[in-house]
Amino acid sequence: MSDSSPEIALPLAGVRVLDATSNIAGPFGGAVLADLGAEVIKIETPVGDPARSMSPVDGDRSAYFHIVNRNKSVESVDLKSDEGKSRLNQLLTSADVFLTNFLPDRLASLGIDPEHLLAKHPRLIFGNLSSYGSTGPDAAAPGYDATVQARTGIMHVTGEPDGNPVR
Repeated sequence: MSDSSPEIALPLAGVRVLDATSNIAGPFGGAVLADLGAEVIKIETPVGDPARSMSPVDGDRSAYFHIVNRNKSVESVDLKSDEGKSRLNQLLTSADVFLTNFLPDRLASLGIDPEHLLAKHPRLIFGNLSSYGSTGPDAAAPGYDATVQARTGIMHVTGEPDGNPVR
């Protein structure tokens, strides 16, 4: 049997995504878009994504980093420098989507909050992952998987029946 079937285009082929997320949850969203055919460019600080050092580590990447950053190219951009801001703006001119999981005050201090970016790039889709939503008392609070599990009570169903919850 020969493999002469035509190649099927993935649904997001031709879509360009800038993924400025870090750790696990944010980059996972970008990985799904890449799996669906989008060109995803991970924007990473010069220090690197904290997920690079999550155990188990192979070289400069952890298994977690490999999983949630699959099918992406990576570009190091210092968003605090004028050169980095210029590079990001250059990348944004051809981007369809911008993903981030920065806290609101950090977005504003870097000038990459929705108001600033959409004024310059009105066709851009801006996606921001927040642990506690965009409004309410914890909107500006950082959160991670274990924190959210503990606060919601779902951690209670983990671990051994007679033991403590585990993450």
